[in-house]
Amino acid sequence: MEIYVIYELIVNLVLGIGKVEPSDTNYGQTLLISLVVACGLVLSLFILQGFGLYRMAKRRNMDKKFLAFIPFANILLMGRLAGECSFFGQKMKRAGLYTMVAQIIITTIALFYVVAELHLIHSGCIEFEKSAGEILSAGEMFSYTPIWVGGTSFEYFLCQYYDIADMLIMIFQLVFEVLMLVLIMGLCRRYNPRSYMWMSLLTLFIPMSRFVLVFVLRNRAPIDYEAYVRARREAYMRQQQQYQNMYGGSPYNPYRPTGNAPYGQPYGQSQPPKEEPFGEFSSKKNDEPFGEFSSKDDEPFDEFDGQNGNDNSSGSDEFFN
Repeated sequence: MEIYVIYELIVNLVLGIGKVEPSDTNYGQTLLISLVVACGLVLSLFILQGFGLYRMAKRRNMDKKFLAFIPFANILLMGRLAGECSFFGQKMKRAGLYTMVAQIIITTIALFYVVAELHLIHSGCIEFEKSAGEILSAGEMFSYTPIWVGGTSFEYFLCQYYDIADMLIMIFQLVFEVLMLVLIMGLCRRYNPRSYMWMSLLTLFIPMSRFVLVFVLRNRAPIDYEAYVRARREAYMRQQQQYQNMYGGSPYNPYRPTGNAPYGQPYGQSQPPKEEPFGEFSSKKNDEPFGEFSSKDDEPFDEFDGQNGNDNSSGSDEFFN
């Protein structure tokens, strides 16, 4: 897949800077040279990534470390190193396998597209019709539409595939990029959990940076991400608890006083005793209202109370005896 990306980049640079048009006789040769250069660049990055994966697998005593230098299989090894990945909150245990399958499909489609393009141009089965496009400050942009000229039935099939290959590549490339992002996030979580997010986004916008990233992470020790998050959370909670014990109150209240002083009281002062309203008319003792008209010894209906001297020893009511 990376070969096709670099190939398209080189072709666009040649068309824009080199002023080469599809109608030129050397256009097919230009495409072939672009493909060779793309293969060379991807091979260099692939070897660099292979050393990184091999080193990671060796540090964890994994078997089949040689898969790091085998195309497509190195993605499977990367999935083993990343472990269980997360995709929109769902656990994905075989992210490496799914990504490898997607890479095989997109690479096959892209390679067949490049081969079909080179063959159709070299055999003269298609020609490119120029049509005016947008007018920019540097001049007028042109788009080129392939037109079938003639050839065998197989070459006509290649021409039909050449027309729809761009759409197929776009669809499967999106699937591959999403799966690769999930895999890279899982790998970075295990080997660099503190900065895994921006590293993963970097590989999304610059796909070639993935090779360099794996090589950079080769000497890091693997970390259990769930345990790392729990340790960070516990450390944060302990820090907040110590902060509250030292200063009291909520740590998020910048106006909190010391102790239990209410809001708005000057800092460092204790709370004054609370004064009762109408204190001159009341006392701390539980004074009964209309106390001067009653006493604790006098109880209403006292003569009917069974606890006075007139009651019997059993304390039962004589009315029901």
